[in-house]
Amino acid sequence: MEKIKVLQFMSTSDFGGTESIVYSLVSNMDSSRFASEVCILDDDGPILEKLIKKNIKAKCFYFNKTNKIKALIKLFIHFTKNRYDIVNIYGFRANMLLRPICYLTGNRTIVTGQRSIDQNRKKWQSYTDKMTSIFVKRYIANSLAAIEMLKRREKITEGKLTCIPNGVDLEKFQRKENNPYVRKEFGINSDTNIITMIGNLRSVKGHIYLIKAIASLENTEKNFKVFIVGKGDLDKSLKKLTKDLKIEHLIYFLGFREDIPQIIKESNIVILPSLWEGLPNALIEAMAGKKPIIGTSVGGIPELLEHGENGLLIRPKNIDDIIHSIRTLINNPKLAETMGENGFMILKKRYLLNSMVTKFEDEYIRLVNND
Repeated sequence: MEKIKVLQFMSTSDFGGTESIVYSLVSNMDSSRFASEVCILDDDGPILEKLIKKNIKAKCFYFNKTNKIKALIKLFIHFTKNRYDIVNIYGFRANMLLRPICYLTGNRTIVTGQRSIDQNRKKWQSYTDKMTSIFVKRYIANSLAAIEMLKRREKITEGKLTCIPNGVDLEKFQRKENNPYVRKEFGINSDTNIITMIGNLRSVKGHIYLIKAIASLENTEKNFKVFIVGKGDLDKSLKKLTKDLKIEHLIYFLGFREDIPQIIKESNIVILPSLWEGLPNALIEAMAGKKPIIGTSVGGIPELLEHGENGLLIRPKNIDDIIHSIRTLINNPKLAETMGENGFMILKKRYLLNSMVTKFEDEYIRLVNND
């Protein structure tokens, strides 16, 4: 039986939520039935390197300001020479470029991966998306919130929509690592509460609201520290804000880390005060680590965070909500532990990697058989 050729096409090769999910997907698909490839629109990066190390066919087109024409020519040549059964595209720019190119070159089973609700999208972007949606066979979203957004804003019909939630590799969180090396790295003792936020340093993630909340919390709560994990354009400005508020002794900027399971294991609370979201990996990973979560009531977060059950929902941009939620969990360790356990049970029912991979494989097979 001939393998189904599936190309995953992403905009970037940085370690974000989309890139991590695609990496997990292609690393775990059934290689006896599927031939997976990955292409990157922009520059190379850590995901590309990891894919190559795993012997997964991967390529970068370096579509940037100085190389757009050459990159476009290379894209046309690539899709003219190669025939894929499925082309799964992620990100607005990649979709707008690849949809017509794939269609014109005969690669016509096009899938769009919708990973967020993208509230900042401009009218022309929505219009362009709608106009090129005729090329798309299926939209695969990771949350019901994204499905509703596609129906409402892009006017995508129900028959083109499928929801496959993100999944996490539970094994990574169940490995026994008794050495709390992250705490040791920063000189933090075992009695100190660690509040962790994981995400690229972008305004949409809401870091500034957490930092301002921490400045107020310092007056009443003494035994805590904050880990901010991730990198991005706001690195300097967030560090400056921390310095201006005189809370540098409380907040640690860890940058990009690959040991997320261990960081979560050594944390007490995981928080994500985003302004908008899809279905954030950071909170799903926190559930895998049996940690209580605090998240804003935006996008797909309410789908995985049941208020009072496995965490606390807060309003976006609301510093008082952040303060109250952190204080509640710090001062009620038994409640925090129960929420962590509840989150773990929810995760095992809904957000396992194997389940996600199987759903993608089944959807790809349906698309190929119906072509």
